[in-house]
Amino acid sequence: MAKDYFPNNWKRIKDAPDEVFKPCTWDDFHDWRLCSWDLPESVACIIRVSKIDSGKVTEYVYKSGKHASNKIQQLCTDPNNEITIADDEEIHLLRAVPFGDDDDGDDEC
Repeated sequence: MAKDYFPNNWKRIKDAPDEVFKPCTWDDFHDWRLCSWDLPESVACIIRVSKIDSGKVTEYVYKSGKHASNKIQQLCTDPNNEITIADDEEIHLLRAVPFGDDDDGDDEC
């Protein structure tokens, strides 16, 4: 069953005069939206898993750090997973590194 359409007010925003919008320089926009991220308070972290062999990407969103930790431990058992974890403070990359490879600074499973 299809979800009901959620109406939006795009026309009202489109037709608004320029004076109602606060000016934003490119540098401010860059720092605000491209160099940072905001997670809602209800989200503990987002986990993105990329399959190295196929390139398939799956994302998981967790409200609880404990449940996220359990999922990360499960995902780390597969060396084909490249795992990116974003919380409200940091972004981490976890991937399996075969023995003998040089450390490139990423965390390892």
